[in-house]
Amino acid sequence: MKGWIYQQEDFWEGYEKEYSRMLWGQQVTVYLSYSAAERADVMLPQFEVQVCRCLEWLDAQQDMLFEAIHAAGLYALALERLASIPVEEHGGSRFYALAEGLLPYPLSPQGFNQTLCLEGLSAIADDDSAEVLLDIFLGTQPDIFAYHSIEAFVCGQEGVYTLEVNGLAG
Repeated sequence: MKGWIYQQEDFWEGYEKEYSRMLWGQQVTVYLSYSAAERADVMLPQFEVQVCRCLEWLDAQQDMLFEAIHAAGLYALALERLASIPVEEHGGSRFYALAEGLLPYPLSPQGFNQTLCLEGLSAIADDDSAEVLLDIFLGTQPDIFAYHSIEAFVCGQEGVYTLEVNGLAG
């Protein structure tokens, strides 16, 4: 149970751990949380394997995540938000002038995807289920959504996963 920290509170007990791995070509930190203490010596290694499989699946599904974000209306919401942002000209090109930087005008769907960056990733499970739940938070750079993140969930086990975009969080 290397690296796991046991936590106990009034109505909860379990283990937490964080580790780094590659996802979409960048090094990310993943926070693991397993709610239960019984049979931890058996369950925690199995949970880690499940999380690794789920992250491997997610790594191959970046385009599906982008499609789900667009289907949830978040690209349209970004365009709506940018409608109130001043447009400036620099070097013969036009840009939205956001506080954190310039963004090409008009913003294409691919341009929007390029603004997305991983802000947080956690994996949750407990002894009542064999499923893993990944909670994913994506921000934009520059910040389009005023300090809010896009939240998405991946849930499943053994290579059968569902992806759901929850909308903005924060």
